[in-house]
Amino acid sequence: MSKMKNDELAKRLLEMQKQIQAAVAKGDFVTVMKLSQEVGQIQQQAVKETAQEAMRTQSNIAQPQAAMQGMNGSAYTTKGNPVFTALPGGLKIIDDKYVEFGSFPQGKNGEVKKILWRVLENKNGQMLLLSEYVLECKRWKDEFVKDAVVSWADSDLRKWLNGYFFNSAFNSSEKSQIIERLNTGNGAFIHKDVLNKVKTEHAKHNILHDDTFEKYKEQGQDTKDKVFLLNVQEAIDLFKEKSYIVPQTIWVANKERTASATNYALESQAEIFPNGQKQYSLNPFDGETWAKSDGKGRKKIKVGAELIGSVSYWLRNAGSGKNTVAVVERGAIFAGGANYFCLNFGVRPAVLIQT
Repeated sequence: MSKMKNDELAKRLLEMQKQIQAAVAKGDFVTVMKLSQEVGQIQQQAVKETAQEAMRTQSNIAQPQAAMQGMNGSAYTTKGNPVFTALPGGLKIIDDKYVEFGSFPQGKNGEVKKILWRVLENKNGQMLLLSEYVLECKRWKDEFVKDAVVSWADSDLRKWLNGYFFNSAFNSSEKSQIIERLNTGNGAFIHKDVLNKVKTEHAKHNILHDDTFEKYKEQGQDTKDKVFLLNVQEAIDLFKEKSYIVPQTIWVANKERTASATNYALESQAEIFPNGQKQYSLNPFDGETWAKSDGKGRKKIKVGAELIGSVSYWLRNAGSGKNTVAVVERGAIFAGGANYFCLNFGVRPAVLIQT
């Protein structure tokens, strides 16, 4: 796609996003639905055209210099020249850690780029991939229903991932490599009666340690998905670094679990006020948080420089409270969860592919 055409498309999408925001403010959800469908169709066509152009001009993986360049200009965590290892199916793995696979809007104005995935597992001819970046900002469910039963199987986010995202992000060749995965362990991870008995501060706040989560697990409805989110157990097991209690706070972080957002994800739900000020739904962590109360009043402290810039994202488990879903914030797993209608959480897709 030419730069001029890409710029025109980005401008059109930005204008339509503003129209959607205006319709939401007025409560005109018919218009919201209509415009959202149009945006989806435009983005899908852009992805197809970009993928076709990419197939004509380049291989599945970018050149080393480009492949190692981060979304915001920072380099990936690799020293020296990246090592590319060829895999069956035409893929290449970068330093045993990353793969580029599929395409999705990622630039500020909706520019489509290849998706960078972190390799969480690589065994038996299959790779479990997690997007390195939060790719979108979306609600778990599109409509709020008081005291609703929260279920990954019935979530609108699951439908979006396996519908629009799957069809727009991957070409036919890539789709053929994606394995439909049986996902288990989708239920809440902490029971209310357990919380009443366990009086530690972490348990009261539904914060999980690596060695305690098993005690509170309950099973949810199993699903078969081509695209999915990690569950709580996977978010603990699949990251090599040990979690730690952040000093003076009540949260348990793991910097490998953190993720920054693409510029597209940051802009997708941004709201511009009449005074011109922009408010983002996804808020990158600025390194400041409230200290644990010491009985003398609360104060803000600076913590976790390695966590700065990370954004919060959904997991696929129901939370322990009503209308809640488990989330990752600042590298910590909050199994108690956040309200499923909240717009402050991002989407970090995962796929299982055949190599």
